[in-house]
Amino acid sequence: MILSVIVPAHNEGRTLRAAVERLRAAALPVTLEVIGVDDGSTDDTAEIFEALQREGACQQLLRHGVRQGKGAAVRLAIPATSGDVVVVQDADLEYDPADLAPMLALLQQQSADAVCGTRFGSGARTVLFFWRSIANRALTLWCNAFCNLNLSDVNCGYKLVRGELLRSLPLRSRGFTIEVELVTRLAVRGARIWEVPVTYAGRRNGDGRKTRWWHALEQAWAIPRFHFRTKRS
Repeated sequence: MILSVIVPAHNEGRTLRAAVERLRAAALPVTLEVIGVDDGSTDDTAEIFEALQREGACQQLLRHGVRQGKGAAVRLAIPATSGDVVVVQDADLEYDPADLAPMLALLQQQSADAVCGTRFGSGARTVLFFWRSIANRALTLWCNAFCNLNLSDVNCGYKLVRGELLRSLPLRSRGFTIEVELVTRLAVRGARIWEVPVTYAGRRNGDGRKTRWWHALEQAWAIPRFHFRTKRS
């Protein structure tokens, strides 16, 4: 099995190499295909990606001349994937690649189409800020209501999806709405979705965290929009 790992990064030079090396060191029963996307970085992210590519740790490197957002970076990489399964690995060290092993096992054992991580299970995690946690739970409830799901963490960055299915989805997001768009379109397609706890080492805003409160509002508006557009397509 080939696992395509999309690594989108904007100004993540401080953590990018460690993230890719941690991915390579994880005991995963698959062949890795790492696709890096430099989303208009102004630090040394591009140079680190180039070095990783020379070392064979990154198979492909794609670029945006100017920053276009996480969703745009992921969408740029999806057609370049060849894996049986695809996942996005953020370059900020918030998610541990070791958690991909049980997610892969669940996908194979249960004939799932997608396996989503949750930061609210039994795995170790950074204690989240109260209002950020409330906002995420409210957004998850809103998404579940439209999609008739019972997910516990729609914004978790780990979503393992079968490659053929992912490459067929008409994704449109440019920013952080990619998380809810992916779940919404999978649900409307009737995908078999499972959920598994993952560890989480969340960053604070001062440490380079890029999500802000208004992104939740954008996501809330995006859920019904993508839901009904997928219904019509």
